[in-house]
Amino acid sequence: MRNVLLMLLIGICGCKGSLKKKETASSQEKNTITKMKLTDLNDLPIDLVQYKGRTLFINFWATWCKPCILEMPSIKNAEQLLHKNAIVFLLASSESPDQIREFKKNHNYPFNYARLINMEEMNLDVLPTTYIFNPKGELVYSEVGYRKWDDTNNIKMIVNINNQK
Repeated sequence: MRNVLLMLLIGICGCKGSLKKKETASSQEKNTITKMKLTDLNDLPIDLVQYKGRTLFINFWATWCKPCILEMPSIKNAEQLLHKNAIVFLLASSESPDQIREFKKNHNYPFNYARLINMEEMNLDVLPTTYIFNPKGELVYSEVGYRKWDDTNNIKMIVNINNQK
């Protein structure tokens, strides 16, 4: 019972202890795909426009964020379940490349890790946060907090977003 209550609490709150509801793309207008500044772990810029025509799933996380780490197995499973759908999964942290590399070394997640340079400008104050862009490059889904991404309903939602061509 205690573990169930703990999981419920983690699911409701993200890191920083704040609770927010799902936001629609219209309330996220400032967070367009072109405003995000990402680099790879070698500090080379990632141009997200290159993914136009593909669904882009970006999860913002941190190495110290327990709910972020708890949802990673479900992201890994979702990525495996959706591998034939041309969906790009990126996990972006504002931490240093060395911190991300150390996390990557100590955890068995084959993610495409990225570094978010402008976290404050993106108004990301609760982790984890997930954005999903449709193949047109439009932000169509945004949510803060833990989610079980390999759940059947979430897989269906991602597939539906992917079909918005």
